[in-house]
Amino acid sequence: AREGDPEPLDGLLTAGLVDAHTQLELSALGLIPGGSFLAWFDGLMQAGHGLSAEQREQAGRDAAKRMFAQGHAVVCDISNRGDTAPWLLDAGLSGVVQHEHLGLDRAALPDILAEVLQVGEVARVPGAIVHTRPAPHAPTSTAPALIALCARAPTWR
Repeated sequence: AREGDPEPLDGLLTAGLVDAHTQLELSALGLIPGGSFLAWFDGLMQAGHGLSAEQREQAGRDAAKRMFAQGHAVVCDISNRGDTAPWLLDAGLSGVVQHEHLGLDRAALPDILAEVLQVGEVARVPGAIVHTRPAPHAPTSTAPALIALCARAPTWR
């Protein structure tokens, strides 16, 4: 060490971690056991009963803070409600919130399509930025017109 150099770090300095698929809204549910996808999904649905919106939000915010504390820098959060950007920002994380849409009901499709057109927000705090954009759930649960609209939605403004 040269004179005037700072004290050496105790540990290893690396780039921030990137998590490409979180679901902070599900943080309150904990680990869901299941031997197959259907068993796991059934357990997921059962575990969600009885949780308040406040419990879900607090658990999601706490999970985002833990991610930041563990070295995450950028997150892609998959959100059914599309409102998790503040959770990421408050934790100091940057990233994208994929506001997930699904629906095959032709009667409900116009309302869902109108909602998709309203998404595309950008939120910032010093040192962090989060984009919210629409995303289709899956080809088996989302009408083709809704998938196409999500694909054409602006990435950010």
